[in-house]
Amino acid sequence: MRKVLLFLTLFFILTACSEEKTEPSNELTVQPLELSEKETTLVNKTGIGYIEYFTLNGTLHEQNELVFEVEVFENGKSRIGTKSFGSINKEFEDTIVSFGTTSTTGEGTMDILVGTPSGLTSQQFEPETKISGSMFQKFIHEEKDVVLNQPIYLAAFAGTNKNHMTTLGGEDYKSQRKQLKKQDLAIALRVTVVNKQEITPKSK
Repeated sequence: MRKVLLFLTLFFILTACSEEKTEPSNELTVQPLELSEKETTLVNKTGIGYIEYFTLNGTLHEQNELVFEVEVFENGKSRIGTKSFGSINKEFEDTIVSFGTTSTTGEGTMDILVGTPSGLTSQQFEPETKISGSMFQKFIHEEKDVVLNQPIYLAAFAGTNKNHMTTLGGEDYKSQRKQLKKQDLAIALRVTVVNKQEITPKSK
């Protein structure tokens, strides 16, 4: 719990530091956030095993919604964990997005930490697969357009129960998803812009 609280505190600090004024855009983009040496030290002090940060810039059209989903891959199968949407703001100026994981020693459980424009979430997850090795990798390395109905993987945790593992690769969403499915265990954060009608129940 202490690690989660430290993560939440650090998320708010980084959000405050990143609020630089930019001209609003009709397009929405996401890019990796490179931390300063001081910020990296703060992250290391939280005790979180793996974490990556990103920034959103641009404008989201009123009829659309920004959806963040944690997708879990285990033994060739996938399922959606947490889903976050409903951001009040439609304009983003270096808005922080974060994704991290931490394991609880001796209990076999993991904390999945996600920071989005809608807020912060922490989910405890107990994998069926016993992990002997792991890695964490971001999928985007430069500014990328967030296009309607085209999901983007931001980063992923991958674990193995073998004595070796391969680096996550793929130039696009489909190839990245294929690589994730091959892992003994993988947990990925993806972002998608969708029409509100796709996620909002229709009134009778």
